[in-house]
Formats: sequence, structure tokens, C-alpha cells
Amino acid sequence: MRPDLAEGSEVGWLVDTAIDIVTIGIIVVGVLSFIIFIYALIRYRRTRQPFALREAPVWLRRIVYLDIAVLLFDLTLLSFNLYAWHEIMIDADDQYLLRKAQEEGAGFVRVQVVGRQFFWAFIYPGADQTFGTTDDYTTGNIMIVPENSYVVVDLTAKDVLHSFFIPEFRVKYDAIPGQRTRVWFKTTEPGTYEIACAELCGDKHYDMRAVLRVVSQEEWEAWVARRSNGVPGIVSGTLHAFGGGEHRQKSFSSSLSHSGSVSVQELSAN
Repeated sequence: MRPDLAEGSEVGWLVDTAIDIVTIGIIVVGVLSFIIFIYALIRYRRTRQPFALREAPVWLRRIVYLDIAVLLFDLTLLSFNLYAWHEIMIDADDQYLLRKAQEEGAGFVRVQVVGRQFFWAFIYPGADQTFGTTDDYTTGNIMIVPENSYVVVDLTAKDVLHSFFIPEFRVKYDAIPGQRTRVWFKTTEPGTYEIACAELCGDKHYDMRAVLRVVSQEEWEAWVARRSNGVPGIVSGTLHAFGGGEHRQKSFSSSLSHSGSVSVQELSAN
């Protein structure tokens, strides 16, 4: 994982900051604890202090200040994590994200994602902007979204538990058979990123990878127009961008029709 690429997502910094706070806190508390422990071993070793002390030394009693500092650190970490969770998961329902997109002049895209051994299917609504109709179109192992857009991902799985993971965007959420889960992210600039499965799902779990392509608004509109004009909805263009993918290409092609009008229900039933 390359931490600098978290800049490709608007909320990636929240995850990175939480990890930084935990890492710094563990280092500081760990170093202080070992210093105190080693000093006590040397200062009160048997050859120098043969008898047990009836009272703790003054300096040792002052360690309570370290306990207070650790408590304040825990409260700070808890407060920040609650803020991040609220921003990413609680407050950000569809209406909230749509309102933010309108206020900022950003895009808003919804994609249904189905995980199956061992590929990802991405379903987009057609011109009617409604899922489950004949003008839906589906891509295999490649997710295309525009820059400067809020992307809402509805997740499910066909067979076993999968985990939808975009490392550079700090997005990871479970895709559960028979259930719908939801995650979102905001793109900021064009680029190509890896999508992986972060849940052990079978013997080829290591190769269950896809590509996220963030394109310019012009490219996005041209791509949507081509799909709407009857170009087959199944797209598997750059499956090999991160290596592998041969068996996934074949599995996906044999599982979906070439019309592109494939719903989540149909994918889950196959």
C-alpha cells in the first residue's frame, strides 16, 4: 500500500490519521513503559535492594500521571474515531451525499457490486437510472467512475463472504451472500487503482482482483453514451493491469449474457 495515494479520496486522510495516532501513541507509551521497567530492574535489583520496600518510592507513585496521560490519549483516539465513523458511515446516507454533490457541483454515481469466486461484477443503471431494468449494463473486473464524484457502492455476494477493498482509497467492506451492504468514497482525480478481495474466499482468492478507473468527466460521459447506444454492457478491458485474471475473464464471460442487462438478482441466482 502506498499511503500517499490516499489523496485520491476525500476521506482517506481520516483512516490514515487514526492509524498515525495509534502508532505514535503505542510508540510513546511503549518506550516510556520499557524505560520505567528497565530502571526498576536495575535500581531495585536484589544485590542493591535485598529487602522489599514497605512503601513505593515517590517517583514510582508519580507514575499515576502516566496513567492519566494514557487515559487522555485513549479519549482523544476514541473521539477522533467516532468522528471518522460518523463522517464515513453514519451521516453519509444517500440523500446527504447527493446534497453534498449538488452543493459542490460534483458528480454522484451509484454502482451495484457482486462478488463471486473469483471475480467482481459491476452493474450500472441505464438511462432510466433504475437498477433491475433491461438497460442496465455490467462490467467485469473493471469499475469505471468519473473524477470529482461521490460513488455509492451497493455490495452483495453470490457464494461466500468477500471483502471489497480499494487500498488507495482506504475503502474496505464485506460483501455478504443474501445481504446488501453499502460503502462510499469520493474521487478527486483520474487514475487507475487496484480492487482486491480482502477476505479468504477460496483457492484463487489471491487472484480475485479488479481495476478501478477514475476518468475525466468527458471520458465518463462518452463511455455512458456508448453503453446507452447499445454497445454490449460487459466490459473487461484491462483485467491484466495488475497481473493475472485469465480464469476470471473466462468465468465472468460464461456467467453473464452479452446483452449487458444483468441484475443483482440474476447474478446471485446463477
